[in-house]
Formats: sequence, structure tokens, C-alpha cells
Amino acid sequence: GLSIKILYNGSPHLSYGIKISQTKASDWTYGNDNFYSDSQAEMRTLSLPVQFHNKLSKYKLKNHLRFYTEIAPLVGVSSFSSTSQLFQVQEAGKDIVSLTASDDLYFGLNTGAGIEYMFSQSIGMFMSYSLEYSRTKSSIHNDNHFSFSRFDAGIIIKLLKDKKFQYKTQNE
Repeated sequence: GLSIKILYNGSPHLSYGIKISQTKASDWTYGNDNFYSDSQAEMRTLSLPVQFHNKLSKYKLKNHLRFYTEIAPLVGVSSFSSTSQLFQVQEAGKDIVSLTASDDLYFGLNTGAGIEYMFSQSIGMFMSYSLEYSRTKSSIHNDNHFSFSRFDAGIIIKLLKDKKFQYKTQNE
């Protein structure tokens, strides 16, 4: 998948913003059932993260390293399609076609924790782990909720400079 998150530092310990993500899945198997082996799923999510983190310090390592925890309400659309039918229904010798695709709205909550390390004022990296729980109502399956865990790693590109970032340790 791919995610883009924009955060604003509201205070030394709090940031908030918006996150847009897209996740795709396909080519999975479930016993002898062809319905899932031919299927594809895509989730497009919009979330509003609130992040609690440590304050930057004047000391070198703490000036580049940030630990955080995050909570985010979310809303999204889940698209599912398969080339096979889940059920084959016949009525009086006539086949009735069942759905093979759906687009379903979901909403939920994501919580996570992570670490960021900044190499310079504008470039850094992050790693995080999160859990998501969402509720949905689908026209193609009976599930009314889903949950998953996720490990993310990537780069950070800052568009605005952080005034508290220091390149060298200052001797006082």
C-alpha cells in the first residue's frame, strides 16, 4: 500500500493532521473455493490522526529522535471484485446471477506507536506499528466489521523547518 500523512505540530507534545492511504490485496486462497482465488480488494482510507510525542531537546540524539503514539478516526471505501460467483442460485432451471463486486463504506479507529529519526532538517525515516478496527455493511459478504495490524516504514519529508532542530551539540 501507499500512505501520505501531513501533520501540524500544535504544541511541543501534540501534532494533528490528515492521512490518505490506499491498500491492495489479491491472489489469496481459501480451501477449494475459487471465489477468493480470483478476487481483488482495494481499500482507500481518509483518517485524522492525533499524535502524542516526546518534545525535541537541545541534546543531539533527542534532537533527532522522536517516539510517538497516535490515534485516528477513519472513514473509507472498500472495493471487492471476483471473476467467480460466491453462490450459484437456480430457480426453475434458470440461473440467477449473484453479485461478484461491491464498493462498501467503512468507518473505524486506528491506534499505533512509532519512532522517527531525522537525518537533517527536511529528511528522515520512520517505523510504526498500528491496529485498526472498522465497521462496514457489505452487499456481498456477511461480515459487519474487520480488523488488522500493520507495520509501516518509510521516509519523512518536511516541508517546513523545525526551529528546535540542531545539527551539532552545543557546549554550554
